Amino acid sequence: KAEMQVLPDIRAWVEDIVSPCLSHCEEASSVHWKQHMTLGLSETASNVIGHACLTAQTHATPIHLLVILDRHGLWLEWHYQGQAFKPAERESRTLPEPDLLAQSGYGLSIIDAVFEHVHYFTGIPHGQSIVTYKPWPQEPSIHIHPTGVTP
Repeated sequence: KAEMQVLPDIRAWVEDIVSPCLSHCEEASSVHWKQHMTLGLSETASNVIGHACLTAQTHATPIHLLVILDRHGLWLEWHYQGQAFKPAERESRTLPEPDLLAQSGYGLSIIDAVFEHVHYFTGIPHGQSIVTYKPWPQEPSIHIHPTGVTP
């Protein structure tokens, strides 16, 4: 059963995967990109874990994260069984006023701000999926092969 304590492990795992793709960038650009990606990843993960755990009160539910690297950017695909996100239309979401918030409220807005593309697939019969995309800060100077990343 996924719990919030796994967030540091998820962040470290994805950072290790993307680091070779950022080695061609200026350090400041690379650090900034990675910090933003990690923030968006954390917000998405916490939402997925929270929604999966709401449904799985009595049994464990798997959460799958597929990380796709291509020459243009990073795709993160989340697949889980659980309560669906019910996001409002992307164009109509704005950051809430801090005084009106309890423990949550910024997550979807942060995800939208960090990732260039965010898609919620909530009508899947046996689960939910969220796909996010973030372009690299610059075109990578490495070749990405099906078997891994090579310089």
